[in-house]
Amino acid sequence: MQKSEEELNESLKKYYATESEKLSQEIASYYGKYGVDNVIEYRKLLENLSDSERQLLFEDYDAFADKYPEYADLLPVRESIYKLNRAEGLKTSILLQQLEIGAIENSELQEHFEKMASLFAESSANFLVIDKNIARLAVGQAWFEETDFSSRIWSNRQALAKTLQSDFLNGIIRGDDYKTITRNVQDRLERVSKRDIERLIFTEDTYLANEAAMQTYVNDSDFQEYEYMIADGRACDICASLDGQKFKIDERSPGVNFPPMHPWCRCTFVPVYSGSSSEKAKYFLKSGLTSESEGGIIELGSDTVAREDQRYGRNKDTLVNKIYIESGEYRRKFDKISENEVLNRNVYQKAKEALQHRSGTEYEDMFWFDVTSGNVILEVTDSSVKRAIVYTNRINNVIKDNNEIVTLHTHPSSMPPSVSDFNSCYRNHYKKGIIACHDGKIFVYTAKQEVNETLYDMYIRSFIDDGYSVFDSQVKALDKLKQNYDIEFWEVK
Repeated sequence: MQKSEEELNESLKKYYATESEKLSQEIASYYGKYGVDNVIEYRKLLENLSDSERQLLFEDYDAFADKYPEYADLLPVRESIYKLNRAEGLKTSILLQQLEIGAIENSELQEHFEKMASLFAESSANFLVIDKNIARLAVGQAWFEETDFSSRIWSNRQALAKTLQSDFLNGIIRGDDYKTITRNVQDRLERVSKRDIERLIFTEDTYLANEAAMQTYVNDSDFQEYEYMIADGRACDICASLDGQKFKIDERSPGVNFPPMHPWCRCTFVPVYSGSSSEKAKYFLKSGLTSESEGGIIELGSDTVAREDQRYGRNKDTLVNKIYIESGEYRRKFDKISENEVLNRNVYQKAKEALQHRSGTEYEDMFWFDVTSGNVILEVTDSSVKRAIVYTNRINNVIKDNNEIVTLHTHPSSMPPSVSDFNSCYRNHYKKGIIACHDGKIFVYTAKQEVNETLYDMYIRSFIDDGYSVFDSQVKALDKLKQNYDIEFWEVK
């Protein structure tokens, strides 16, 4: 989640709390008027609204219609207020409040998504020329079940209004007191509102990021297809079934064969290059396909070449200088890892073992340490997947609900932390991650937010197009991400 997303969610969270308190006060007013011994008899709510109560409801109704004429069609028929009883009057008041919240959400999210569309567009050099014509047009497009984000806001608000109405009336029927009903209603309003808006923002941002990235290839004749790519081994069955499948770019359809496929979807894509052999390596190096554990396919005539992760470059020597990793200079780097001497010493020993074990290969070893004792609690030294560690049930069971872990793993081609590294650190609540590179570099990283992988890829592509090396491009891309995400990384020297 980007800082702008986090700030928006925090701002809306405070707004929901304010609205929750308003609803609580309105319920308190009902108890004050119609309650006896802090309980309301349901039959009293079946009486017609008084003239003063009806007038207040008309005023709230008209205030919304005047302030948000574009949403006036969402209001109930005005004349129906004349026929309402007290229970129906409160239900209408709850609906009006939810519509007001929805109007605020629409305004805030429209501004946020336009900002994000520009950000995603500006991160791709090839996309800059169509920023205003294409990026902004993606905002508010109907793509998820043929609805746009505004429609989903209204659907969420109307559904929550019905739930809150039911919570209140069912509480009255049960004979709940004021504190019980207000506690239940406030919790529902704040919890559901927060959940719905975070899901909507995350999913819509994923849609905008993937659409922005795809625009780089839409008008390029060397790219006719893309390959669907899951974020990691935790993908749902829907996305896992699409992983590795190829589709025509001009036939992509979010929710059908292009990410996001569903709310909270983290998947992305890899463009399939079909250009000439001489241009293959150059273009794909510039494509910025950088995820640590993700691969793609380059189709070249009748040849199918499995793409090694581009972040490392092709055929890079992964031999380890064993004399250097036994040196005092190398050992002293680990004194700076933490203030826990036992942890530093054990990380150093395991780094040496892993580098000696994996020297000259493209495979990784990984270790999990308890941050307090410094001891190893889990290790994987038999991975058969190149440049990746697959999280098995055994690993997940050990790290589950443990927030006191530091990890170490190797990078065969000596690049800085990948997006997958940061996201794994965040999702698994690791204190920090350590990377032992085959060339002797040591990196440490932390993550308190999930990073948008598509945005990272676009930054990489932009820096490589500017003439930077793959390594420097990744460092610069990470430095740029640090401006919008709560992540840190540094090389230990």
